[in-house]
Amino acid sequence: MAMLRATRAAIKACASSSSSGYFARHFHASSGDTQKIVGVFYKANEYASKNPNFLGCVENALGIRDWLESKAHEYIVTDDKEGPHCELEKHIPDLDVLISTPFHPAYVTAERIKKAKNLKLLLTAGIGSDHIDLHAAAAAGLTVTWSQ
Repeated sequence: MAMLRATRAAIKACASSSSSGYFARHFHASSGDTQKIVGVFYKANEYASKNPNFLGCVENALGIRDWLESKAHEYIVTDDKEGPHCELEKHIPDLDVLISTPFHPAYVTAERIKKAKNLKLLLTAGIGSDHIDLHAAAAAGLTVTWSQ
């Protein structure tokens, strides 16, 4: 439950932050203006169905799917994050937000950042950012944050 609260708080904080003007103005979708949010988590298989509070997995998608979709955002969740033909790579060019965890991190390289023309926010649902090229993220003006 703490991960759910922290993730929502981080997304809301970035959406209302005056220091990230574009993100603050455009994250909350108006009619026809959705944000594409991609979450990269591991598969928990039968454990996910036995414990609905186990949020950091593909099956439970941090528990934010209904909330995001009620705001008209597109929320894609996958565990496929490696290689040139992985599911994550297909969404890089047009995603706005990338959520990952320290347990199954999506490595955000300078190359991926260059391909991600709409990317505004890199969020780690947990602590840490060692899977993100912070120099490339800063150069691109991205917000990098994590939940606690």
